[in-house]
Amino acid sequence: MIEVINYTEQGFSVSDAESVEKVIKPLLEKQEKVILDFSGVKTFTALFFNKLLGKYLIQLGPEKYDDLVQVKNLSAFGESAYQHSLQSANDYYKRTEEQRREYDEIVQDISDL
Repeated sequence: MIEVINYTEQGFSVSDAESVEKVIKPLLEKQEKVILDFSGVKTFTALFFNKLLGKYLIQLGPEKYDDLVQVKNLSAFGESAYQHSLQSANDYYKRTEEQRREYDEIVQDISDL
């Protein structure tokens, strides 16, 4: 089990996610189960979960993701942000390649503003 508080005190930013990702990435690349314990972490954003976990749902697919990733001890707000991130990743996963490219172009255009 990975105690997230040992890597970041908040689940807020991309850099917070990157601190935890350094630990989970090698495990998920080997398709080993990852249990994340968020005890003591109070602040969350969907951005954090998008960076930390959403991409793995897209890479692995929802079924494999559910087999490999377990999240524990989120606050109610953290659970809401996590579920929002997973829903977005799942929606993206279900798109065709063409729809993904179109979506990615829109996101890139917005990022360039």
